[in-house]
Amino acid sequence: MTMQWRRPQSIRYAATKGSASADLSPWTLVPIAIASVGAFHGAWRPGMSWLMALFPLLLLSATRLRTVRQSFYLGLGLGLAIVAPQLRFFWSIFGAAAIVLWLVVAIWYAAFAATGQALHRRLAGVWTVPLIPALWMGFEFFRSELYYLRFAWITPGHALAQAGISPVYHWLGMYGVGAFLFIGPSLFWFSRHGGRWLGLAVTLIGAAALGVTETRPLAPASAASPHRIVQVAGAQIESMPEHHLVAVLDQLLARYPATQLCVLPEYTLDGAPGGDLMSWCRAHRQYLVVGGRELLENGRFRNTAWVIDASGDIVFRQAKSVPIQFFNDGEAASNQAVWSSPWGALGIAICYDLSYTRVMDRLVRQGAEALLIPTMDSLSWGAHQHALHARIAPIRAAEYGIPICRSASSGVSQVVDREGSITSSAPFCEEVAFFAGSLQVDGPGRLPIDRWLAPAATVITAGLIGWLVWPLISRQTCLGTASPRILS
Repeated sequence: MTMQWRRPQSIRYAATKGSASADLSPWTLVPIAIASVGAFHGAWRPGMSWLMALFPLLLLSATRLRTVRQSFYLGLGLGLAIVAPQLRFFWSIFGAAAIVLWLVVAIWYAAFAATGQALHRRLAGVWTVPLIPALWMGFEFFRSELYYLRFAWITPGHALAQAGISPVYHWLGMYGVGAFLFIGPSLFWFSRHGGRWLGLAVTLIGAAALGVTETRPLAPASAASPHRIVQVAGAQIESMPEHHLVAVLDQLLARYPATQLCVLPEYTLDGAPGGDLMSWCRAHRQYLVVGGRELLENGRFRNTAWVIDASGDIVFRQAKSVPIQFFNDGEAASNQAVWSSPWGALGIAICYDLSYTRVMDRLVRQGAEALLIPTMDSLSWGAHQHALHARIAPIRAAEYGIPICRSASSGVSQVVDREGSITSSAPFCEEVAFFAGSLQVDGPGRLPIDRWLAPAATVITAGLIGWLVWPLISRQTCLGTASPRILS
């Protein structure tokens, strides 16, 4: 009699009965994969934010392949197709090394797809539903905030900056928005029958809601009490000698005579502000925030923003907390503090700092009522890079419920109200450009709930990966200890 091995019933149940559909072949997923990439890229276009609600529905198909390896490679391919076009400016900055950096960002999509596939196999259907959004949030938060090559752009929450959903950002935060988009698709792919239709309905309703709420890029400034408004103005400058800078400030003040606070970009000066700027502030009774290099010992420096008051004295300084990787961007700040200005507590952060919630949250916890962000994006990086970076300020303003003034060297400079609406801006351009607006200082901001949920999701994700990998480690350990006995 010939004995034939049969698959255990429990495993068959986990692979089929508990799932919303049978395994999919790689070739079946080709059109779905192409559609997911198209949905992601399309969502960045004006009026097309609703496509981002469909992206998770299509992306999760990568978890329904027969093996973890297949899901990993499909996820990696999708990640590269998503990342490389959006971060094409990496090539102009790093050359061929950009390919490695694209892979670093894309591999998180691969890790998500592979972990989702393994999780679906082990948990069987409905138990996977609540864990998929947590899994996405955990991977997204880790790759954006927690390791050396952290990069907080090119996420669903980043794409929806102009979608007109500021109350959602205010309560959920950027990482919470991304996880929320996975709830309906998770129901569709990992629940049964009625749950599948509910998941599809939730996804389509979300897409329709995003289509309705899409907003215009500029919004009128809201009214407020006079003593709680600060009139800000700035000039887009890519580095300039201090004696030439005074003439630019004269033009700025002539154009916007009601200005109370001037904000100039990061690296406007090669060193610290000198007597020319101090004399100008004293003569015009103006406050000025300006970026430059604070020289340290042994040729080191800190990328710093100084505040000069109306008496011509330096009253505050703040260094950059997260210098850009692979750039000569100075030493990291030793501390963060808010500036007690005549208009209230103002937080100052420099350029890339705004991309990191863990950096900006510290200022909000200290009571910041508005944010000033001197920024330097090189002209050679191109318009697309500038446009991507310009999405961060509206998100942060909506999350915290406080206004932001972002003064960028070659654009895009912005004044953003506490709802995340852009009330004034200056575009990406080579020549000097001016902008002005009002910051409504209405009290300190608050943190959205993803500031607590995202770290918890990261711990859950690490635990799930350990739980999924442990049987393989145990098996290898058992085989290793058993081998000598078998051989003997």
